[in-house]
Amino acid sequence: MGYSNAMRLHVTYIVAVLVFCAAFDRAHAQSSGQRDKIIQQEMNRVTEQHTPKLIAIDASMDAGYRWDDLQWNKAGPDSNPDVLSELTWRNMRSYTLSSRAEILFNDLFLIDLGGGYGWVDKGENQDSDYLTSGRRDEFSRSNNASNIGHVLDLSAALGLRFSVYSSKPDQAKEFFDLDNFYYDILAGYSYNEQQFYMTEGNQTVPATGPFGGLKSNYEAQWRSPWIGLQAHAQKNGLLGFARFEYHQAQYHGQANWNLRSDFMHPDSYEHRADGYGLVFIGGVSYFINPRWSVDAIGKHNRWSTKPGKDTIFFSDGSTYQDRLNRVDWVSTSFSLGSTFHF
Repeated sequence: MGYSNAMRLHVTYIVAVLVFCAAFDRAHAQSSGQRDKIIQQEMNRVTEQHTPKLIAIDASMDAGYRWDDLQWNKAGPDSNPDVLSELTWRNMRSYTLSSRAEILFNDLFLIDLGGGYGWVDKGENQDSDYLTSGRRDEFSRSNNASNIGHVLDLSAALGLRFSVYSSKPDQAKEFFDLDNFYYDILAGYSYNEQQFYMTEGNQTVPATGPFGGLKSNYEAQWRSPWIGLQAHAQKNGLLGFARFEYHQAQYHGQANWNLRSDFMHPDSYEHRADGYGLVFIGGVSYFINPRWSVDAIGKHNRWSTKPGKDTIFFSDGSTYQDRLNRVDWVSTSFSLGSTFHF
């Protein structure tokens, strides 16, 4: 009887051990299979991420707010005085809509297209005239509203894209701790336009006060070939980018001074000069899914001209030419939007 009980106890123990080992082996097999599946999914994701596509298209639309400052001044006859007239538009605020398309061929050749338009909401204008060089003996100044106008930006570029992960992706990922990092070398052509008005006239020197009928306008046009560099860094669902452009500009300004009966209308005078522009763009995109992302973008422009020509067109058909000293344009904008990734 004692021997039989001992035998049953040993058999029960052996069966329990065998059941435990079978269960452990099954759990280990399931865990290994799940781990292998996860590894395979990650390998597929990385392979897909770094496998060149024949054509990839990103199309975006955004809306935002923008601030512009525009100033020009010209000299008198034989540069005496050195500043005869100076026009300034400050804090020109606009509501903007922009769109952009990026077409990438085989992860290498790039077409970059962009455009934007803004409606001026409000701003300020000052028109000053001086008798003596050094902006002394100011004999006329008006401080006016500038609540009408628009801004326009158009750009097209070709480029090449280079990926840090194109060779030795594991080492690159370990060094940068990123999912992807690439940069673009770009060359293109752009057109930028600002049309600002002068309204609600108010004469402050001499201080005669408000005057009616003022609706003059000035249109600044910047045409420029440019070169640029853009970098992208991606980590999980976030993509950040930064971009710099250098522009070599040809400037043309055109004015209609509606209260000057001795000037021709609508072309009262024009400005021509060469100049340059610096453009800085940065932003971040969050991917809701592989096809859609939401974007936040900031942009800053800083442009200036060299001395050029100021040509006045009189109503009797005659013209007169002075020295245009310089034109300066500064712009900052912020926008929110979304991008569809084809």
